[in-house]
Amino acid sequence: MNRSSLRRGRMVAAAVLITTASVALTACGDSDGGDSGKNASPTIAYLAPETITPRYEAIEKPALTKRLKEICPDCRLITANANSDPSQQLQQAENVIADGAKVIITNPVDSKAAAGIAARAEANDVAVISLGRLIQNANVSWSLTMDTAQAGRDKALSLAEALAEQGHPKGPIVMINGAPGDTDDAKMKQGAEEVFKEKGIEVAMRFDTPQWDPSKAQQEMDQAITALGRDGFFGVYSSNDGMAGGVIAAMKSANIDPRTRPVTGLDNDVAALQRIITGEQYMTEFQDIVDEATKAADVALHLGRGEEVPAQYKEATVNNGKMDVPTYLFEIGPINQKNIKQYFDEEKLDASKVCSGDFVAACQKLGITV
Repeated sequence: MNRSSLRRGRMVAAAVLITTASVALTACGDSDGGDSGKNASPTIAYLAPETITPRYEAIEKPALTKRLKEICPDCRLITANANSDPSQQLQQAENVIADGAKVIITNPVDSKAAAGIAARAEANDVAVISLGRLIQNANVSWSLTMDTAQAGRDKALSLAEALAEQGHPKGPIVMINGAPGDTDDAKMKQGAEEVFKEKGIEVAMRFDTPQWDPSKAQQEMDQAITALGRDGFFGVYSSNDGMAGGVIAAMKSANIDPRTRPVTGLDNDVAALQRIITGEQYMTEFQDIVDEATKAADVALHLGRGEEVPAQYKEATVNNGKMDVPTYLFEIGPINQKNIKQYFDEEKLDASKVCSGDFVAACQKLGITV
């Protein structure tokens, strides 16, 4: 990754049409945004990878929709979700191209398989923006992502700190990684493993979790507890928040207090933030998903209009095996009980969504109010 100005932490056929929605951003929106050549109100598509992880439908898509409505009320936004199926996502890409999309924003199910999406788009003069996982070995117009290796290091360093605080600086720990073959998770895993090696932390068991599925993560943690015993590990590196929830559920089922076994996460899901506030989850790696989606809408409009993308959206170039892709790196950083209030104070997190119902009192103890 070559960085031009990287600040620390800056760092989406008929059979599938039922999963595809076309959103007119105004009642009088451009209904034929696929006109050839430059178009002031191009049709833009957002292809999400799955529904297991809340961030795509709950944060990314709404933020993208909101921003596009602000900057181009007459643009048409087509959205689809592939439900963890790379083949379905490719079909959805073909559908939106046929429906006139001039830009495809995709958070790919599989970064390697998504090269097919990029190829179809290129053949039809459609720009492709890769969110999160970078499409590999293909021509990609732009990327918006995080420093994934640093995210892995952040999670590992946080876990190391918690282990030391609890008197078990060398572990052992359990690693619950993301989907096998996920290139982004491979980078996070590498970053984390470097820290564990540096700190001399023993990793007793490692798992790669198909589709990042929390229920599979729970099964993996059940296996680890059975193999290691209730006292055979002192922390868990979980690659994201959904899987952290599965890990914590497994510990509770085994009568292990999760507050005594620090667990990491990623994505700042509402449920994870609530677990951090109550002490059940040690940390999550913050991702400024709203900023990512907002900037994606900005870049998409420039590309869809055939305009040059301003330099502010290019903080780095990332090689995907075929080209150096212009990249915007959105903010990341560890959130735990010690600093979570700061994120609410800076309005990077929404207290009204987190500090409700049974969590009001726990939030108030940390000085967080709605």
